[in-house]
Amino acid sequence: MLAGIFLLSLNVMGQQSQLSKKDTSEVRFLNSRKFWIYKVEKGETMFSISQKFKIPQEEIIEFNSDVAKQGLKAKMKIWVPAYSWLNRKDTVTAASQTKIEESDLSKKSLNILFLSAFNFHKQYSGGADIDSSFVKEAITNETRENLEFLEGALVASKDFSDHSNKINIIIRDTEGDSMNIRRLLLKSDIVSIDAIITNENGASLRAINKFSMMNNIPLFSGAINSTDYIRTNPNAYALSPSSLLQCELMGNFSASFFKSSNCLLLKTGISREDERATAFRNGWLEDSKGGNIKKVNFAGAYSKALKDSLHKTKMNVIFVPSSNEDIIISLLTSLRSIRKEYKISVIGLPTWLYSQSIDPVLFDTCDTYLFSAGYIDFARPEVTEFRRKFRDHYHSEPTESAFLGYDALQLVVEKFSHSEKFRKRDKKRTTFEGLFSRYRFLVTDDGKCKENQVIQYYKFVESVPVHFDADESGN
Repeated sequence: MLAGIFLLSLNVMGQQSQLSKKDTSEVRFLNSRKFWIYKVEKGETMFSISQKFKIPQEEIIEFNSDVAKQGLKAKMKIWVPAYSWLNRKDTVTAASQTKIEESDLSKKSLNILFLSAFNFHKQYSGGADIDSSFVKEAITNETRENLEFLEGALVASKDFSDHSNKINIIIRDTEGDSMNIRRLLLKSDIVSIDAIITNENGASLRAINKFSMMNNIPLFSGAINSTDYIRTNPNAYALSPSSLLQCELMGNFSASFFKSSNCLLLKTGISREDERATAFRNGWLEDSKGGNIKKVNFAGAYSKALKDSLHKTKMNVIFVPSSNEDIIISLLTSLRSIRKEYKISVIGLPTWLYSQSIDPVLFDTCDTYLFSAGYIDFARPEVTEFRRKFRDHYHSEPTESAFLGYDALQLVVEKFSHSEKFRKRDKKRTTFEGLFSRYRFLVTDDGKCKENQVIQYYKFVESVPVHFDADESGN
């Protein structure tokens, strides 16, 4: 009797493990990854479904958060990956006998691990009585930006696959959790990974950077102010200069641009803003032709101390390290009233480019100059072509995140396709032209990572910020 029951149970398990045409009839695609929409039958467990589709249980649960909360119920519809990213050798054979499997990696392939916080488990969920293929609400801004960063890289992978034979992007959702990142990286086949691209920051980037250093894998970071987290990694590249480096570079440019002028740094008493003023000062002092420079205590309004520091005959260059729009409006309004008495040029921060409340006329009358980490020249044929491809594929206009993602992958290809040339560029300060910015990587003064040394310059003309090239500008 026991033997009969055992054989019967084996027979039931065997029946459950066979996929029918009905099981794979409903298909969905998420970021080019294929999923079956499977209706749970009575008596099935997550283990039996896992065995049936040959997909690890945790990978199925990852895309069905309602299962973890409410449990598996009959007639519930769940998302089942058509192939596994955890067990790359596993495949699923549908009723049509079509084999879905990972592409074979050749020696000439370039395997790039792409890490970003998509949080799919939060975006795509449903209850037991709701078809889980239905998206209840729009994705968050953070997820959208991270997806566009990935989508830009995917367009670049198609553009440059001919140069490196084949580019394979291995996508992982970090969920913005450093512990989850560590678990993901433990499952990764580090032997096959040639480079890592990420726009993570903070503790998440620190975990990724540690993995990069331990396994000697190049890391390309597209996050803002990521240098501090990758500073000790000789294989790491920061695509965007840190905010303090940007201030220093602007200080150096200003000393050359406004020769023999009177430079005033507004000291607000706010530590972060005073750090920006110090960085600007360091850059200014690198050029001996810049003229005088001094700090002026600034309490948020035009003061006698500021007016007394202005020079009657020289150009007065005023660096304002604040993003507080009320303070900026008050200062610019006061400076506009004395424009006939003094020659004044104001230098502001990148955030001023996105101001909603400051009258652009104030920028004009105070001869305002701004700087930023990136600039997209929409007149360039390469930019036009990228926008066309992005719209055709994703049916939307690419944002700055998409352009930066394109550049990140292009830089990886450049490093591996012309590795010797890439290293020489670091030493010779030769600029590499991207879609979002230019890139000139140098080792940081107090670390080992390489940080982009290029910023973009803007001047307000008729209330519009106009980009100009520092090499072509004149005093």
